[in-house]
Amino acid sequence: LVCRIITTAVSLVPTAIFPHRHWIISAQITRTSPTNITSPRPLQISHIKMSVSTISTPKAMNAIKSFFAADAAAMPLHWIYDYDKSTKLLGGNKMLHSPAFFSTPSCPFYDSTQFPGHYNLGDASPYGEEAKLFLDFLVSNHGKFTNGNDFAQYTLEWAKGYTGRKNGWLKEFEKNMTQLTENGETNVYPSCGANDAEAILSPKVVFLAAICYGSDSKTDYLNKVEEAVRTHQNNQLALDVALSFGKILWRAMEGGSLEESIQAGKDDSPQHIIDAIDQACTYRKFDTSQDLIEHYTDLCKEYGSTATLPPGLPPHLAPIMLKACGLPQSFTVSLKLILDAESANDSSESDDDTFTRSVEQNIVFGGDCCGRNAFIVGIQSALGKELPRAWYEKTRLMDEVETQCRVFRGKTP
Repeated sequence: LVCRIITTAVSLVPTAIFPHRHWIISAQITRTSPTNITSPRPLQISHIKMSVSTISTPKAMNAIKSFFAADAAAMPLHWIYDYDKSTKLLGGNKMLHSPAFFSTPSCPFYDSTQFPGHYNLGDASPYGEEAKLFLDFLVSNHGKFTNGNDFAQYTLEWAKGYTGRKNGWLKEFEKNMTQLTENGETNVYPSCGANDAEAILSPKVVFLAAICYGSDSKTDYLNKVEEAVRTHQNNQLALDVALSFGKILWRAMEGGSLEESIQAGKDDSPQHIIDAIDQACTYRKFDTSQDLIEHYTDLCKEYGSTATLPPGLPPHLAPIMLKACGLPQSFTVSLKLILDAESANDSSESDDDTFTRSVEQNIVFGGDCCGRNAFIVGIQSALGKELPRAWYEKTRLMDEVETQCRVFRGKTP
């Protein structure tokens, strides 16, 4: 697989690599085997009984809604790796403070012409559409995560009717499920999961925190995280990041500060996850006067000069590794951007807008901004922060998402 990826990558321009391939820099990979189950029923929210898992706090439910708002805000500038292109689109540095909901969707890898009915202004990115799949699954089960086998079958049926851009993990998942079915397998979890170490895991961790906190133990929550993640990504690095992220969210929802919560992500985590978190703290930007693009460019060059690159990757592509879809760098950058927003807020006399700032700076950072969103949204929401209501109003999925959250909570959000 890696050789095939590298061969393809060498023939492509830099911006055409990471959204299409799995780049695993320092993963310890474990695999098992995949297959399918029963067709999910179409969602009929009004008919779902209220014997549901309860979201106990407004900030937990806010995390779900804020994810979709942030995803729609970032979608127009998703997967742009060239800072010259992004700054030109934004009209130069004077407009870099407001990249959210950029008026012209400009992702080089998908658009509404290629995928009719998708990716117009206000729509979800492919990551957002995949996250909506998980939310639909939870709602169909009255706000509960049942098991990996059920989720695998639900995903397979969803994929059959999905007309948006299929990411690499989904294509591999479908292939695994087909093979398992042909082999007569009935217990498909976790073999159905793709050998994928990218950031698609993060919305699952956020949504499960929203429905588990206050009703489940932390151990039960993390067990559900593992099963949900492995259903789609049967990869040890992805799981390690997911569990660390889950610990961060749990501590924040308990009332921990940002720094305390991030430190909680190190608890019982492998050394490579501890290193990724420490790197985020090292990358924290305290000089708020420095130009963002200059800072991000320097950081990407620094990372590219020291990162262990996949065999065969052209060295000139190294500087864009930090902006790419892969783990752990997507996790590292997300934490760094949250810390940056906190630093900027500490030096500002204006009201606290660290949530908005961190999402906007994530878009400006470039590359896989939509992949990083859930890390940022989950932590900021767990800390009690909120995005502007105007963002909700610009998000096409929001009415449906709010209805689903109402089902979870049993009353109007």
